[in-house]
Amino acid sequence: LSEKFGATVSVRGVDIAFFNSVILEGVYVEDLHRDTLIFSEEIKANITGIDFNNHHLQVSRLTLEELKFYLRKYTDANGDLNLQFIIDAFGKKEKTDTVSAPWTFGVDALKLVQTAFQYDDQRKEPIAWGMDYSHLNIKHINLAIDDIKIEGDTIWGDIRQLSCVEKSGFVLQEFAGKAKVNSQMIKVDDLHITTPSTKVFTQLEFNYSRWGDFLDYVNKVKMNLDLKDSRVSFFDIAYFAPALQGMTTALDVTGKINGEVKNLKGKN
Repeated sequence: LSEKFGATVSVRGVDIAFFNSVILEGVYVEDLHRDTLIFSEEIKANITGIDFNNHHLQVSRLTLEELKFYLRKYTDANGDLNLQFIIDAFGKKEKTDTVSAPWTFGVDALKLVQTAFQYDDQRKEPIAWGMDYSHLNIKHINLAIDDIKIEGDTIWGDIRQLSCVEKSGFVLQEFAGKAKVNSQMIKVDDLHITTPSTKVFTQLEFNYSRWGDFLDYVNKVKMNLDLKDSRVSFFDIAYFAPALQGMTTALDVTGKINGEVKNLKGKN
């Protein structure tokens, strides 16, 4: 892979627990600027089936511990992500003497333990306050998803647990629900969201034309929420809508809310 990517890829150690568990220790991938792209202290896969005839590997649970994923846009990289060289490498068609089907992979459940994610667009200035989508820094990510299904660009999963802390100060203590995600919609049924000052029980749906719309969340992402006996704090909302900074009022809410942040409407 180092030769294919033109960047360092290393694994400190491999453990195989017969017959169905593989553990990779100290997995490291460097970007073309010799900075860390991905590092994971441990990646564990519990394998339930290998189909050599159809080239398919099925994993019952994939666990990544202390994963660090640093996604960047450098000032001298024409706006490309530092991940682009890997996408390009896998996109190349290599000449082979025999024609064979590519290997496919299935994962039934995913677990992240003490993960960190950064997105840093070095071409843009940081904002003074609130959620800065061009300079995200999310730590202490713990995630457990069961019943994963992937079809095209759509992913389904039962989110049992998601918690994290963002550098802006936003703390997510619990996010749980049955999710459907694709390039134009996020939908979560039976959603529970808990922060230090907010408790939300709702059906949630975000609609957008592309992922980039989240960079202009206030104007371009349409929300549909059906709130059930929830407490919503403006202190938390302000992280995503900075115009509300300084407001700490919490409301007990039941009802339906829809629209973009710039034009919210509610009934019942």
